[in-house]
This record gives sequence, structure tokens and C-alpha cells, in this order.
Amino acid sequence: LAYPADVPAEARVDSPAGAMAFARYFFAQVNKAYTTPQAGLIAPLSLAECLSCASFARNADSYVELRRRYSVEPIQVIETTIAAETPEPGSRLVDAVVQQRAAKLIDATGAVVDSFSEKRGVFLVRLARRGDGWLVVKIQVRQ
Repeated sequence: LAYPADVPAEARVDSPAGAMAFARYFFAQVNKAYTTPQAGLIAPLSLAECLSCASFARNADSYVELRRRYSVEPIQVIETTIAAETPEPGSRLVDAVVQQRAAKLIDATGAVVDSFSEKRGVFLVRLARRGDGWLVVKIQVRQ
């Protein structure tokens, strides 16, 4: 898949700051995919081996097909930092503190299909450098 042209310049830089910016951008795209809804936003930002990414993409595809969407952006990134673990060459590990916002999944008529409660967690986001940008390799829940 073609790397999205709208990835911000700061999220393309091969540096710790660039990796953190990319992780924030990735979760912003998940929010967009879920609230618009819109398919095709997540796969170009991740490797096929990223199971969490594939799940995010399948959910977005389903929302488009069923004409459903989130009432608010479900993921609020509170903070990103470089993880303490040593990454493999050509990769970065980013800790993302996120708040899952209280939200409703609504259909095309505005009827509530499901609801989600608020909770906070930390994701370990493994990024790989490919060409002039980052891709998500894996997302693990730390807490």
C-alpha cells in the first residue's frame, strides 16, 4: 500500500520525537476511521503482522459497511514517551498513555448500537522504519 501523503513531516523523521509523533498520528487515524467512518486509513500505516492494527482496520471496514460510527473520538493520547527497552535496529518502541473515552457506537439513524466506558491504559507501540517513514509492527497493552 502507498504510504499516505498526509503523514505530517514531524511524524516521518527518523528520531525519537518522530516516532512519538507517528504514534500520535496513528491513533488519530484510528479515531478518524471510527468516527467518520472511513476504511483504508490504518493498513497503509502498519505491517500485516500487526494484529491490533488489523483489528482496528476490520472494525473500520465494518462500520463503513453497516453505516455505524463512534459518537466521539474514542482514543485520547495523553502522553507518548520512548520506552525503556532497547529496540531492534531500525525500530523504535513508544509508550502511549491513552484514555479510552466514554463513547457510543451509533447507526445511520443516530440510534445507539453499543456504548463504551472510559478507561485509561498504556500501549507499547513497536514501530519499524521503512523508506522515509514509520510503520506500526505491534501494539501491546502494558496496563
